[in-house]
Amino acid sequence: SDHLQKVILSLVPQQSCNESFFDADSTISFARGIVDEWQICAGDEGKDTCQGDSGGPLTVFNPVHNNTHNIIGITSVGRVCGSIVPAVYTRVYHYIPWIERVAW
Repeated sequence: SDHLQKVILSLVPQQSCNESFFDADSTISFARGIVDEWQICAGDEGKDTCQGDSGGPLTVFNPVHNNTHNIIGITSVGRVCGSIVPAVYTRVYHYIPWIERVAW
């Protein structure tokens, strides 16, 4: 699209996310076989990231800090756009020490 798009998604618990990938007979494989604590799942049926969105942010609204959005995830992998299977995002929190070492 020529226009920046956004969507409000529900966060999906890790166990539910793993079950949905296995239930969908997914061809997506993960290094450790499952979505783990280094990742976040989010999505709702009909709302999702699509091809070309990889690297884009998953944010949460923070009304306490000047109504900003905090990046909590980076778009990583998903099945089909708008699928009932949630998309998987890399959890930024685990990489903050590395980001700070490199960026500062």
